[in-house]
Amino acid sequence: MPDAGDVIDAPALTAAIQRCFALSMDSSVPAHAQAELMSAAKRLRGYLLNLVSARFAARTPEVRAANLAITAANDALAADMKKVKTVAAAVSKLAALLKKLDAALVAAAGFA
Repeated sequence: MPDAGDVIDAPALTAAIQRCFALSMDSSVPAHAQAELMSAAKRLRGYLLNLVSARFAARTPEVRAANLAITAANDALAADMKKVKTVAAAVSKLAALLKKLDAALVAAAGFA
């Protein structure tokens, strides 16, 4: 079994994406926040597709940080769906970390 730092926590990231999509279609969420959550969900889904099969060196700090951010985003989404600003901030942080990992994967794999 690989070290937990080797891979992105895909099941937890999937749960966060599903919660973002759910919030984006929730009429109790302001329209501007719905649009932001839909955009974030689509962006995170793209990162998930790129990173789901990636293996990083054991104990990669960025992977650990991303997994912690995934947990934090899930906790924020699950704990109080009404705190859209808190959720959006957690998702934005997660997206920024995943963007860095995606760029590193592209560079390492030689994709253009």
